[in-house]
Amino acid sequence: MILHTVNKIAPCLDRCMALASPEDTILLIEEAAYAAAGNDSARHWQKFPGYNLCVLEDDLAVRGLSATMLPEFSAVSWLDFVALAASADKVISWG
Repeated sequence: MILHTVNKIAPCLDRCMALASPEDTILLIEEAAYAAAGNDSARHWQKFPGYNLCVLEDDLAVRGLSATMLPEFSAVSWLDFVALAASADKVISWG
């Protein structure tokens, strides 16, 4: 499994999703957290059924997005982030 961390929406997120596979984990951090919330983003993620999509919960909270997180995502803590990185075969940072 590859852990893809994405910290910007464009063009980083598009590049990541072009190369990621369903076995990988996509973790949105920092400004990319906006892509995990709101109705405008929902259509984008419907193209990736079965992908393990995560967003850092602190980045959602600081941006006031916790209540609008899309159901396709799981909110993860910093401890979860460390565990994901430790269990991954490789970590790729986009941004």
